[in-house]
Amino acid sequence: MAETRSITVTATFIALVGWLPLVACTPTVPAPGTCLPFPGAVAATATRPGSTPATPPTGSTPPVVGSLFCPPPVVTPLPTATPNPPATADGIRWQAGQVNNLTVTPGDEQLITAVAGDGQSAVVWRSGPALHIAESDAGRPDYYVTSTLTGVDADIAYDAQGRLHLVYQLPSGELRYRHSVDNRPLDQSSSSESTLGFGSAPQVKVDRDGFATVIHSDTALALREHVQTPGGWVSHVILPGTQAHLAYAGPESDVFVLAVQQTPTQVAVLKKIGGGGTWILRAVLTSPASISSRPRIDMHARSAALAWITHAPAATDPTQLAREATLAAETTWPQATGAAQRVTIADGRFETTLLTQATTAISQTVSVTVQGRGISVDASCGVVPPGTSCAPADMRMRVGIDPNGGNDPAAVSVVWSPAQSPTAGYVPLTVSTTALTTTVTVFLQADPDTAKAENTALWDSVTVSGAVLMGTTTFDSFVLYGGNPSQEIGTGWTPLHRVESVTPGAGDVYAVLGSVSADNGSTWSNPLIVSRNDVAGRITGAYADAVYPVVASGQDAVLFVTLYEEGDPTLANPGLLRLGRPTLVACRSDLADCTGAPGDLVIARSSIRPATAVAAECGATYHHYCTLMWSAWQPDMAGQEIYATVLTMKEEG
Repeated sequence: MAETRSITVTATFIALVGWLPLVACTPTVPAPGTCLPFPGAVAATATRPGSTPATPPTGSTPPVVGSLFCPPPVVTPLPTATPNPPATADGIRWQAGQVNNLTVTPGDEQLITAVAGDGQSAVVWRSGPALHIAESDAGRPDYYVTSTLTGVDADIAYDAQGRLHLVYQLPSGELRYRHSVDNRPLDQSSSSESTLGFGSAPQVKVDRDGFATVIHSDTALALREHVQTPGGWVSHVILPGTQAHLAYAGPESDVFVLAVQQTPTQVAVLKKIGGGGTWILRAVLTSPASISSRPRIDMHARSAALAWITHAPAATDPTQLAREATLAAETTWPQATGAAQRVTIADGRFETTLLTQATTAISQTVSVTVQGRGISVDASCGVVPPGTSCAPADMRMRVGIDPNGGNDPAAVSVVWSPAQSPTAGYVPLTVSTTALTTTVTVFLQADPDTAKAENTALWDSVTVSGAVLMGTTTFDSFVLYGGNPSQEIGTGWTPLHRVESVTPGAGDVYAVLGSVSADNGSTWSNPLIVSRNDVAGRITGAYADAVYPVVASGQDAVLFVTLYEEGDPTLANPGLLRLGRPTLVACRSDLADCTGAPGDLVIARSSIRPATAVAAECGATYHHYCTLMWSAWQPDMAGQEIYATVLTMKEEG
């Protein structure tokens, strides 16, 4: 299915949900019921990287326990949503709201989980030894950090009365449970805390009577259940397994379902009715390839969907795979001034072009100079010092100007400098021509003539005379592209790649698998591939280790939210940071007519930083409103922040 899903924000949607505001409350005159007393500082949302962090009001620095603290108004503009395109042919429509940043202070925040209630949402993230819980509801238009506990893992769930339930794991491995009382934060709750033994990967759901079911892996690597009753907790082992996911259909049917990965290629699905019910095995599903993520389930009404990610290694020698050209800025190469732009390919060759435009007067002479350098290493050289060349290819680097302002580097009107191969250091490349229009185009191009173990082109310090360059010259802006999100490409520059390699098209295959049920999880369809990392017939990139199915029963559809990372993950440096973005695959309820691989971006590429983890969950009653959270790199790439939006499914008709 080639149609692109809509990514829009509507005033009606924001007003209905009341979760994602454009400004926070003022620090001097808080609206009644908006800012509540919390034990310490709270963090505003509705901001962007680079905004001034929230500060306490005058006379309360630092905030003291019980002090009233409202974040200041946000002055940094939020991302602008794209226009709403026409309805897709199959009628599946979804929207993503404005992006909110929950962690405006420096740090390294690791997303743990997110939950949606009916008019409520909450998120848990970890920063060092601390677990932070932020909540939002219709009475408070921002997310606020309401609880901070010591722990390494956690899960949260709302009950039918809107109370938040928490199970969390201490550094010692001990598991504890508590729930909120009288709208108090969890770490101020008057409810007693229960100890549930030792284990890992805890999960919690709450039945229609307000009793919790907790699932976790125990120290014997078996899946254990703790069921809350009026007389206390009842605990027993369900079955062997560590990778599992628990879902709850809601108080109307009171159905629980559990997906458990039992072998590298098998998932068992169990069902029970009510928290005190008995688990019954309903299906054992066989995956066509090795499962690389936790299976996850979503339920609404009688519909349910299950998803996981598979990984199939390439059949050929991994050193001979096709590689994605990575485009990034680099500050560590010798002789670079500022941030140099770097394009790299392993085990192959490429033609790469960066282009931007400049404004000038007609008939005026325009000259462009750029510092260029190539790194090229043959496989026979063995290990060589970083940044040096050995038996290099001819890098054929040059700079060009199109006096007509066109964007085609192959156009006959482009005036090019002589090609050079500066593999021993930076050299200036210069070209001049006479402008025929008021806009000319500047090209930077490299075209190594031979496939090598490494071919790298670096560009630095673009200067222009006789015109005003629209792109930056040091490649250090917010907009990112390519395979290494730890660095960036400058605003105003557009990359063009043509990649070749020893074995074109080869590579590891990652796929999103789905299975559906139409009878409350009693029977399940055979697993089907709904998307994979096959872009235009070429295997590249990979899905990260999580996928969240979303049942859109009002549209007779299922959506799969995941994280897709560009660039081949089998590069020689497996720890290389890659460009990840929240991605959505939309299918009919029979898993037919799905969005083309690898899926649609949930948020525009230029609006968010590279993501590293994602989580999604929908409200039990208003299931077409979902909380979508992800963690992403901070501007300095030294840590991560937590971001939130609301995903809503819109029924056509």
